This record gives sequence, structure tokens and C-alpha cells, in this order.
Amino acid sequence: MLTETKSFLDLTAADLMSRDVVTLHKDLPLRDAAFRLAAARISGAPVIDAEGRCVGVLSKSDVARSVGEGTVAPRAEAPGELYTDWQVVDLEALPAEAVATYMSEDVISAYPDTTLREMARMMSAFRIHRLVITDLTMHVLGVVSAMDLVGAIASGPEGAH
Repeated sequence: MLTETKSFLDLTAADLMSRDVVTLHKDLPLRDAAFRLAAARISGAPVIDAEGRCVGVLSKSDVARSVGEGTVAPRAEAPGELYTDWQVVDLEALPAEAVATYMSEDVISAYPDTTLREMARMMSAFRIHRLVITDLTMHVLGVVSAMDLVGAIASGPEGAH
């Protein structure tokens, strides 16, 4: 909650993060992971190990690299049809190898007390669209997306929670 002394730029990850996070186990087949992301209508998710620690991130870009390397043919497009991100790939044709093979291992994470300003700097510097919010042991607490930041900025002081 904003106070008179707290700027909306001082909102923290805890204020903005989505707590109902889709996570993917590192051993999950890529095909299954893509179906989960498509069903959740999200473009990426943290990847966890057996202990629940974040060990990577899988995004549509990682899946697209699989398609781009010739592993999977893009889905045929009919003239005039619009597709969501996940509809342009034949998900059934994705490889059965584990998510760990395709994920980005460099996890850019933040803590719950990281400010909106610092999260924006991190996303810009690393050219990413989401930050995984973790505790000190890398257990996933939430996710803050670029759209979460845009929404907070667009709402300004009077609309922020």
C-alpha cells in the first residue's frame, strides 16, 4: 500500500509479483512444458529442480530456438488467420528432451524487497521480460513481468496498490 512518503517507483517485488506461479520441473519434456505454458497463456516460467530451487527459465524464445534450429517445423499458417505465440508452433512435434536441455540457465532473480525502479533497471540491462522473485535459497516466491511494471507506472501514485 502506498503512503504519502512512498513513491510508486518505490513499490517492491512483493507489491507487484504474481504469487500463483507456473513452474516447470527441469526433467519435464519440452513438449509438455510448452503445452503447460500455452494453457496458462504465459510466455515463460521458472524451471525448478527436485528440491524446488529455481535453476533456469524456459521462455517462448527458448522454444523458438528449437524451431529455428530445424528441430520442429512451424505450424502452417492459413492466409488471414491470426495466431497466438504458442499457435505458430506445432506443439506435438516439439522434442521430448527435458526442459533442462532448452532452458536459459542464467536466472535473473530478485528478492521481495527489490524496488520497481531496480526491477526495471534489471529487465532493461539484461533484456528480459520477467524476473523470478526468490528467497535466499532460490525457492520461487513469485514472478514480476515487464507488463506488471508497465501497469504500475501507468497507474501512477493514485492507482497503485
